[in-house]
Amino acid sequence: MILSTITDMLFIDSFEEALRTTKELGFDYIDVRDKLDGDTVDSISVEKARELKKRIDAYGLKTCVLVSRMINPVYLKYDKNDDKHHAHTLDLIANLCDLADALGAKYIRCNPLYRPADYHLLSGQEQEEQQKHNAAVMFGMGEMAKSRDKIILIENEPPSIANKAEELGWLAKLTNHPNVRINWDILNEWRAGIYPTLNSYQHVKGLLGGAHLKGAYRVSGSQSADNPHGLFRNYGIPDQDNFDHKPVLKAIAQYDPQAVMTIDTHFHNLDEEDRKIGPVEVMRRSKLFFERMLY
Repeated sequence: MILSTITDMLFIDSFEEALRTTKELGFDYIDVRDKLDGDTVDSISVEKARELKKRIDAYGLKTCVLVSRMINPVYLKYDKNDDKHHAHTLDLIANLCDLADALGAKYIRCNPLYRPADYHLLSGQEQEEQQKHNAAVMFGMGEMAKSRDKIILIENEPPSIANKAEELGWLAKLTNHPNVRINWDILNEWRAGIYPTLNSYQHVKGLLGGAHLKGAYRVSGSQSADNPHGLFRNYGIPDQDNFDHKPVLKAIAQYDPQAVMTIDTHFHNLDEEDRKIGPVEVMRRSKLFFERMLY
């Protein structure tokens, strides 16, 4: 079991200092996304990535995952039926593979296609057509990754067409490519309306390349007979939140031991009271909590 963190979640502008702090917190593995000394994974040059790799090596760290915001971006408009968009996406994947080589990473995390506003009104057949189209796009990305010995991780962002474990599992099986795996953001499941349980995990069991770990609070008074766990309110610190982490995490550790377990605190989204202790302390407490549960 690999426990990693996203370096920019420490909210330290200097990448060198972020690496030093990451090592001091006891991590051996990292995901990289933003705050790369003025660059992001989507803007950095291969040459600069090679220089950053030297610093990563100097701290005895290993990069597991590159996190792209520009592969089927969830907050930018694009035409998902536009072949030019998908051709451009493959160019971006090829560049990310170059960066992954430079940084020593195996995985590239990105998004499925966006979710139409009327998706819930579509018939089962129409939804299946949308998912098959999504799978065809993911398959092309998988072929590019396979040619470079990399693995694409698709994540359940709520604005995407696969924002729940059931849809992620469906998409992965339709894609049916060895170089396309799932990154299950467990609490995004609750954010999308379904409290994550062992039943949720059954949909993605054996298909994971990664999982995201964080805490979450429920809306006060939202529990009912029909919804005993209540509604998602906001991300939280996992040692004081309202989510029962243990059953799902123990199952992942047993049945998907290859998954990279990445702590993604979402510090910037936390309640004001939780942010008072600072991003490094939130990460420290989160790591301690998840280590005690996983090891």
